[in-house]
Amino acid sequence: MKRPLGMAAVVLAAFCFAGLWSGLISAPRVREEKMIRCRGQVINKELKESYGSYYWQITLGKLSIEGKEEEGLKRLEKGRLLCMLRSGEREPQIGSRLTIEGKLKPWEKATNPGQFDFGQWHLSKGLYAQLGQAGIVEYRKPDSLLSEELWQLRQKAFRRLESCLGEKEGALVGAMILGEKSARLKESKTLYQQNGISHLLAISGLHLTLLGMGLYHTLKKLSMPTRAAAPISMMAMAVYCYFTGNSISACRATWMFCILLLAKILGRSYDSLSALGLAAIVQLISNPYVLWDSGFQLSYLAVVGVSAVVPRLNQLFLPQRKIIKALLVSTGVGLVTLPVLLSHFGTYPWHSIFLNLLVIPLMAFLLWAALLLLGVTAIFSMESLVAAPLILLIKGILFYYEACCKLFEKLPVWEGYQGRPLLVCVILFYVGILIILWAPHRQSPFLCFLSLMVCVQLLSLKPNGGMEITMLDVGQGDCIVIRSDSGHIYLSDCGSSSVSQVGTYRLLPFLRTKGYGRIEGIFISHLDQDHYNGIMELLEVAEQEQFSVEKLFLPDSIRLCEEEIQEKLTELLELAEATDVSIYYLQAGNRVVDKRMTINCLHPGEGREGDYYESNNGSLVLSVEYGEFSLLLTGDVEKAGEKEIGNKIDQGRQYSLLKVAHHGSAGSSSREFLGKIRPLVSLISCGKNNTYGHPAKETLERLAEEGSLILQTPETGAITIRPKRDGSFRLETFVRGSHFRL
Repeated sequence: MKRPLGMAAVVLAAFCFAGLWSGLISAPRVREEKMIRCRGQVINKELKESYGSYYWQITLGKLSIEGKEEEGLKRLEKGRLLCMLRSGEREPQIGSRLTIEGKLKPWEKATNPGQFDFGQWHLSKGLYAQLGQAGIVEYRKPDSLLSEELWQLRQKAFRRLESCLGEKEGALVGAMILGEKSARLKESKTLYQQNGISHLLAISGLHLTLLGMGLYHTLKKLSMPTRAAAPISMMAMAVYCYFTGNSISACRATWMFCILLLAKILGRSYDSLSALGLAAIVQLISNPYVLWDSGFQLSYLAVVGVSAVVPRLNQLFLPQRKIIKALLVSTGVGLVTLPVLLSHFGTYPWHSIFLNLLVIPLMAFLLWAALLLLGVTAIFSMESLVAAPLILLIKGILFYYEACCKLFEKLPVWEGYQGRPLLVCVILFYVGILIILWAPHRQSPFLCFLSLMVCVQLLSLKPNGGMEITMLDVGQGDCIVIRSDSGHIYLSDCGSSSVSQVGTYRLLPFLRTKGYGRIEGIFISHLDQDHYNGIMELLEVAEQEQFSVEKLFLPDSIRLCEEEIQEKLTELLELAEATDVSIYYLQAGNRVVDKRMTINCLHPGEGREGDYYESNNGSLVLSVEYGEFSLLLTGDVEKAGEKEIGNKIDQGRQYSLLKVAHHGSAGSSSREFLGKIRPLVSLISCGKNNTYGHPAKETLERLAEEGSLILQTPETGAITIRPKRDGSFRLETFVRGSHFRL
């Protein structure tokens, strides 16, 4: 059998995938918060800031938990624990043994399509749970200070880079060579991500190869024999991997680098795919959850692209020029990793294939210049003549990288939101690549190119599912996304008072996952923060994120509201004008028609001043109609507003869906109102354990009396509705995976 290690890795990955998917392989999960006391060894630490105060975040290994038999916590001891020490607690040394007390908490799990799953991500790092507000009960010094000294050296090196290069450039270089993540990195990281070169900011195979092979060849040029140069280089890269945080991609690269040099020592040939297989086996056995990690998937697939796909492309296209060969390398890696990038991020910057050709060749100069700068400044002063040219070189390369990114952003290249591909399309894509590249008969390069483009188009295929409505879980707030049967996207509110940056971390990932790059219209019921702050975020990043918003609909009565609301309105209108969004004011009787879907405005009526139209009772109320199916969107309207709305609704009409007003508060959803609309299903959007007591017990009782099925986002996560014109519809919940047909 050719490459048995590679085949074994594929079989093991398939086994892990099946086990994780079916639940046969599972890590212990914390269901509820509880106070515990445990002992463990400090593996890592990081100083964090929260609301102006600082605290230590540490990772504990070699765990021993008190009361584990009674509390069912024994399985937690097999993993690691992430602990947030109380502000003011002493700084623990890495390697020290601690006894700590704190509140054991479950990880925040994704409750919406596309939302980042913190629980899954931490499991891929071997972190089974977190301990909040922890206090040190007992402290024992480490037996060896080597790990602590390496950590201190890393921090000192990072501070030196910031002193030499400035905060922005220092943070960039610190991420590239030290694996140090800084808050100052955010702007540059976003720029690199949007242009497909964020891999430069992670300690990856590129970094290890450039540094490791550079060191090995330098030692060889100094007349050092292979049996000496190889072990020194292997040990140096292993220490460097540990020094920079043992990331998944860095560990993979270190294993492959050591196997390569071991082959040189033994005089054996090196097969990169076999080495890749061995590295995968080691990592999957250590922690099967790494299989879900995007870094793991991209790192391994990139090597498959370089080692298998690129040589085949060279055989088919027979490139003569170096630039064409380099382009084929970038294309080969891009082809193999494309489905994973779309699955995780919903978008792919196509120009990155060309941009990487411009930035990667300078990476070796940047890495070695940064390491030399650290060495030089450790001996001489930062202002020395030796350090000056290195600083100039590093800043010049970083300026060049940023200029290239901004240039490509201005070029007429298309990125857009392609959306998450269907699993069947991903399978057909990879099968198609195998058939096209490894077909037994000779193929023409032109036909091969066209066939590959057809495979790429497979990933953009989406079933025409008709109309779709999704109520996102945004905590204490509202957000509903509507896709009409014509494919147009509408948004009804987006805001939260309990989830920070709800537009960035809840709404945008959903839009990317679905491939919604153009919003036809946004309806804002009223200007309370929990209904519109996410929309402000959306408008602020619209140009940067390469999606467009066409229209913004507001209640007509908003122009008669108090001064505080007028200030919010002015800020919103200025932002809308800056992003070329058209503004429309709606009042009862207005409608928006999208082929077979109609959105009727039921409230507010003609604008008038007074308490009646202030705050919640001035909410925009919409009736969405699609054949026999109907949805009532009520904002935060209360009894006074409900009375007027009830007069506009035909007697005896039954609504398919009701977005329960004001998150289910007691002051809304009166018996008279519910008796007129008689909703089949009532959807409540609110925060889990919110301080307002939403939804109110009496509101739930009134809804139950009408025989309405009640779904709440804190329990179900996002709720997706797929209606048909005959009035029937299907409901799906994200968290519980429940399905209803009505």
